[in-house]
This record gives sequence, structure tokens and C-alpha cells, in this order.
Amino acid sequence: MRCILQPRLFAIHDICIRQNLFPVPFLNTRNHYRIVVVDDDQSTLRLLQHALANSGRNLVSVYQDAERFFHERTGGGGQGLPHVILLGLPADSINPLASFARLRSMMPGVPVIILADPDTHDVAEEALRRDAVDYFSRPIDIRRLRHVIPRVIETAILWKSARKPDAEVLTMDEAKERAVRQALLAARG
Repeated sequence: MRCILQPRLFAIHDICIRQNLFPVPFLNTRNHYRIVVVDDDQSTLRLLQHALANSGRNLVSVYQDAERFFHERTGGGGQGLPHVILLGLPADSINPLASFARLRSMMPGVPVIILADPDTHDVAEEALRRDAVDYFSRPIDIRRLRHVIPRVIETAILWKSARKPDAEVLTMDEAKERAVRQALLAARG
């Protein structure tokens, strides 16, 4: 019985994916993300721009100065809201969380990942308490960052869809049941 049932489940899953019947968008490597990196370290900017470009699939914008990024955003420049922002905390600043606070007020729904120097972990932890989604200590683990960014974006999309007042909230079992029903109807018709 198990050998017969398993291929049917995979076939139904494939139909659901092909016909886009899942209730929330599932992210994969074919998606294009708008990633913004704001950091005062030029070598970090070059490294992240190269590492996150993903063979030209991702649009990675880099800013060495947070004020330039804020000026472009308020001036109407850019290609829409980014999916995620990587924000380097300046170690020599009097108030290193000022740019983070300004960023959160300008774009409250955009997830922010903090890039921190090893000696600024306490500031990064404070940023996490103020709604940053994660932080990376320098030197940055690129493999982990490539793994974390799609998960952060997926979580942000799920939160946005759950916060819509007219959005129907389904349990995972209800969503699976609905997707299977729609796939079976599509296979019949």
C-alpha cells in the first residue's frame, strides 16, 4: 500500500506546484530578490554584492552611506521596497542604532539583518530586541547568509499575508486538504 500511495502524493504535490494552488507563495532559487546592503566597509559591500547576486537573479544594491540610502528612498528612487536589508552597524558611532531606528520607521515591514563587528554584539542584541530578524558577526559566514535570506523573506511574506484583514487564515491541514481537493478537481477536468 505504501508504494502505491507515495507516488500519488508526489503527483498531487506536483500538480499543486504547477498550477500554483498553494495558499502562500513558496520561495525557491528561481525567485528574484531585491536585497539592499548598507555598510561603511567597502570590502564587505563588494563581498556581499558578489556573493548575493546569485548569477544575476538577485538585484543587490549597495550603499556605503546610510544617509545616501535614506535620501534615495525618500526622493522616490529605487525599484520598490526591498525584500530584505542587510545593515552594518558602525562601530565608531555615538548612536549606532540611529540608522536602524530610522530604517524601521521608514520601512516597517521590511526585514533587517544586522552586520556587526565582533566588539558590538551588545548593540546587535539590542537591535534584535527592536525587531531586527537576525545578526551576523564579521567575518560574515556567506553560506549561512545565503541560507538565511530566503527564509527571512519567506517568513516576511507569511506575516504580511497573515496580517491582511480579509485574509483567510488556514491551518496547515486545511491548506493541504484544500490544495489536494483543487488538484483532484483540476486532474479530473
